[in-house]
Amino acid sequence: MTETSATETSAPVLKNIFGDDWHKLPRVFHRHYACRAGTDDTAVCEGVLDIRTSWLGRLLAPLFYLSGTLVPYAGTNIRAKVTFESAQKSGRSGMAFDRVFYFPGRKPYRFRSFLQPTGGNQITETTRLGLGWRAAFVWTGEKIDMQHRGYSLMFFGKALPFPAEWLIGRSHASETAIDDDRFAMTMDITHPLWGHVLGYSGIFSMTKDATP
Repeated sequence: MTETSATETSAPVLKNIFGDDWHKLPRVFHRHYACRAGTDDTAVCEGVLDIRTSWLGRLLAPLFYLSGTLVPYAGTNIRAKVTFESAQKSGRSGMAFDRVFYFPGRKPYRFRSFLQPTGGNQITETTRLGLGWRAAFVWTGEKIDMQHRGYSLMFFGKALPFPAEWLIGRSHASETAIDDDRFAMTMDITHPLWGHVLGYSGIFSMTKDATP
């Protein structure tokens, strides 16, 4: 292995999308996004969420459930566990997010997605059936802002633009550091005609680091 490739392999998957701002990120985000390309790194965070949904979100809930995307239920103080993994096992260079939501009286709901850098500060997060969310990751100096750039759909291994805003709405998320161990996060989907569709917010703590 050359010196260059070794450096690339040992770098966190998402380091390049932040560019020079990577070094400005609070420590909790370095821990949060520590998984490196070409490794079997695993990191874990756990937290509690308030999950909100509208009539349109409830209407789309069966689609979310069947496709294993987003969260089909609403609730307060919902415990959640998120595992971040290098995608080495699948032969790709991105990072997998494995989320489990523990709703009282229900079977735990699992939502797994794959996050792939796509150039500059943009990523595509793809779910089980190939539906992807394209977003720009921006460090504002106070938080990581994940700005909507559209949707995509995998077709014969290629992510093609997919105008799903008319059905799902536009997504936006952000993460704000609290201290070296905790961060607050929020995610909202808003339809251009019908307003709020789905959203959740809460506080997570890092419980397992990817590297010593």
